[in-house]
Amino acid sequence: MTRRPLVVSALALVTALLGLMLVERLGTTYRDGLDVTADAADVTVAGITAARSLTIEVAELAAATATVVEGVGQAIGDGATTTAQVGEALRSNVAQGVDGTAGVANDLAAFIEFLERLIPGNRDSLAEDLRSVADGLEPLPGQLRRLGADLSATSGRLDASVPAVETAATQLTEVAQRLAEATTTLEAAQDLAAQLAERAEAARRRADGDLWIARLMVVLLCGGVWLVAATGPFRQSASDAT
Repeated sequence: MTRRPLVVSALALVTALLGLMLVERLGTTYRDGLDVTADAADVTVAGITAARSLTIEVAELAAATATVVEGVGQAIGDGATTTAQVGEALRSNVAQGVDGTAGVANDLAAFIEFLERLIPGNRDSLAEDLRSVADGLEPLPGQLRRLGADLSATSGRLDASVPAVETAATQLTEVAQRLAEATTTLEAAQDLAAQLAERAEAARRRADGDLWIARLMVVLLCGGVWLVAATGPFRQSASDAT
């Protein structure tokens, strides 16, 4: 029975040593985990900051492009209207005016030719010049009508392209809005990552103190066991046996 207090003391000492080793191992693992967490949080903050900055730039670019495309759509619509008006004018008023001018030149040439017969002497014939002008104008009305038809067809194609351009402008505007919303989400994630980094850093600063407290608890617990073994019932049992 006299060996029992020694065994308990030895067990208390071994337990204290093992407890201290365990605390040290857990403390190292805990500190390493905090280091990794803090570093990962810092990297996350940096990555989110870069992503947020890029997202803001892309959102601004998308919004500016949407404005430009919308202006292009309006310009195309205005151009289509103007082209249609020019084509119609060429097919009708301008062609008819040129045709009428050619007819007037022919009629005037005939009248001048009649007058020239009444005037004696040799001179350059103004009537021939007018007929040359009339002959030069004769194919022009047909060319103007064909050009007017081509312009009308072009106007139709421009009109058909306007909805596609307007759709593209609308889609770009929606993309810009979604990117703006993503920017808000990234900002919130950035704040969370920064808070995590701060908490990890604070825990890392407290880690050494916590480990000393854990070591002290192990020593006190094992010391209490040894004290009980040395002065308690086991000691009394040894005295009775003697």
